[in-house]
Formats: sequence, structure tokens, C-alpha cells
Amino acid sequence: MRKIVFAGGTHCGKTTLVEYFAKEGQATVSESGIHAISKFVDVMGWGGYRSWRLAHQEEFVEKMLEEQIRFEAKASQDAPYVFYDRGIIDYFAMADHLSVSFHSKFDAYAREYRYDLVFLCEPLAHFDQREQSGRMFTREDSKKLTIRAESLYREFGYVPIRLPDIPVPARVAIILKTIEEFFPAEPLRLSVPLPG
Repeated sequence: MRKIVFAGGTHCGKTTLVEYFAKEGQATVSESGIHAISKFVDVMGWGGYRSWRLAHQEEFVEKMLEEQIRFEAKASQDAPYVFYDRGIIDYFAMADHLSVSFHSKFDAYAREYRYDLVFLCEPLAHFDQREQSGRMFTREDSKKLTIRAESLYREFGYVPIRLPDIPVPARVAIILKTIEEFFPAEPLRLSVPLPG
């Protein structure tokens, strides 16, 4: 199993890429953070969640990290490739951005549970904050999170491959070419060829 991560800040097109590969029949790991936030909002309502999160940033980040580990544990072990909507190191970048600490067990997990490729998605020009989803980060936050995520992935021994703000087919073409270069004996077949 090859683990492919789409990293970066809020609204960088990570979920769109994961959904693309899911439609192509590939194994995926969806964004754990939005799932965790939805649970908070269901219990507290949007206003209650917002107030709680601002007062409990450290607990919020710990919940995100725990949820990420749960999601990663569910990843298919039989699929040749699994595409991740964020990796755990993205949540380390969030912790840094919020100036909160977290338990060292998460650091140990990140050093043991390794990914095979990391694509860093640059923030999209058309930024939709999507407050209804529980997100509270701005475009400026997204830029800072992306920069910090790249730095942290490098600290953990990865070499992130940047995906600029270009149309999805062009991003997918970069992804496929990179996979072919890194894993020539393990081709990734798409059911529908990319346009032009």
C-alpha cells in the first residue's frame, strides 16, 4: 500500500482531489477534522462550538489528532494506493498556528506511521471560508498553515511536491506523473483518461 497525502491549509483543493480519486475507484481517507468538527457542532450548535473552541484550543487540537489516527487506522491495507485528505503533520501545523502544545505520543506516531508521497496544495485564489462546515480559518490563516505544513513535513524527512493553483486535471496530471516516477513498477490506472 502506497500512502499519498494531500497537505496544506484550508481551501487548497485537497478534498476535491481526494474525491476525484475516490470516483476513480481508488482507496481514500477523508478529512478527519471536518468529521470531528461536525460532531462538536451537532452537540453544541455552531455558536456553542465556536465559543468552546476559542476557549479550549489545546483540547480541540488533541481531538483533531486523535480523530486523524482513527481515520488513518481505517485505511485499506489491500489497496495499491490510498489518498489522504491531510496527514497528521498538517494538524501539527495547526497546533503551531494556534500556539498550543500536544502530547508527545502524536509526535512518536508521526515518526512511525510514514507516508510515501506528500503533495502540498497551494491555497486557491477563490477562497471559500465555508463557515457552515465549522471552519474558522481565513485565507491568511490558510497561507500560513500551508507554509508551516511544508516546513514540518520537511522536518519529518519528507520532500513535499507542490501543487500550484491550477485546474484539477492539471493537478491530477502532476500527481500521476510523480507516482509513475517514484513507483514505476506500480502503475496507477484511471478509468477515464484526463482531458487534453
